[in-house]
Amino acid sequence: MIRAVLLGSLLLGSVACHRNTPAPEPAPTVDAGSLRVVAKSAIASGTTSWFHVRPDDPLLDARLDLGSIHSSEDASIDILVEWPITPGERNDARLQGQNIPDDARSFERSRVLCGPTGPLSFPLEIYKLGADGGDLSRLVYDPMAEKMKAHAWSGRPYADDVYALACFLAARKCAGEDARWPAKDPALFVPRCRL
Repeated sequence: MIRAVLLGSLLLGSVACHRNTPAPEPAPTVDAGSLRVVAKSAIASGTTSWFHVRPDDPLLDARLDLGSIHSSEDASIDILVEWPITPGERNDARLQGQNIPDDARSFERSRVLCGPTGPLSFPLEIYKLGADGGDLSRLVYDPMAEKMKAHAWSGRPYADDVYALACFLAARKCAGEDARWPAKDPALFVPRCRL
């Protein structure tokens, strides 16, 4: 009986103690869509510096080389993007009798015209490199022909994709500001200088 009373007292004391103790704060979570800051000095610097566009989505996480952003001969900018090689892309290559090594990397050089309502982008070159830096495949495009094709399906608004990001970064560099991504106001995406 004494044992039961003591055990009951201990249990009640333990419950009372837990009720008075505040619950621990939940561990902080990483939100890939939360604000990220790019220093203006990294943009168009000429030094390779990769920015993950969608770090929470490995199949769509393009990486933009911040240092390679530069103005082209017209009012557009040229960018270098590294795309993840998806399982579907590897499977398609196998069906065509090609092999994409696990350590291969896929790149796209593109031109982006940063208009007042949205970006117009088209490829200049798409290529894959092996671990040794050698070409696995390379397609070079005619810029004028690709620009005409891009105009046919233009009209997309600024969003959180790599092309909108490139416009935003170039515009912030022209304004002499660090870039706080993501952004929504289309007026913030149009560069007012040459990089």
